[in-house]
Amino acid sequence: MSVHTQIVQFIKENAEKDKNSLANPLEECSEYQIYRKIFKNYRNINTQRGLELTWLGFNILKSYFSVYEVIVPPEENIRAYDLLYLDKKAKLPYYIQRDSEDGSKKVITFDGQLALMLKLADGRISNLRQLEA
Repeated sequence: MSVHTQIVQFIKENAEKDKNSLANPLEECSEYQIYRKIFKNYRNINTQRGLELTWLGFNILKSYFSVYEVIVPPEENIRAYDLLYLDKKAKLPYYIQRDSEDGSKKVITFDGQLALMLKLADGRISNLRQLEA
């Protein structure tokens, strides 16, 4: 069973129990619509890729699970190949906060190992890519 499927099932089960959940409006959606509302770059059920979360998906999951925040330096741009790298390496969902109130960018992940690697690379996905090349 894919990570996507496990997360969607978890959200559906907990939305039924918790009537104040952000996930309650998802009860009326088809399963495919739920995948699209939770995952920003969802492809299909047969792949582990596409784990970047939407704002809604992130806010639902952070109410149930621990998150790890990694601040990206202000001069660092998150480029398409950085997103492809995260897409390939992430085992658990992540969210990229591009416009926070203080102007900083963050990679917020539910994967402690990925967060540790990013912190060791000073929050630069490009450094992490180069270390593994």
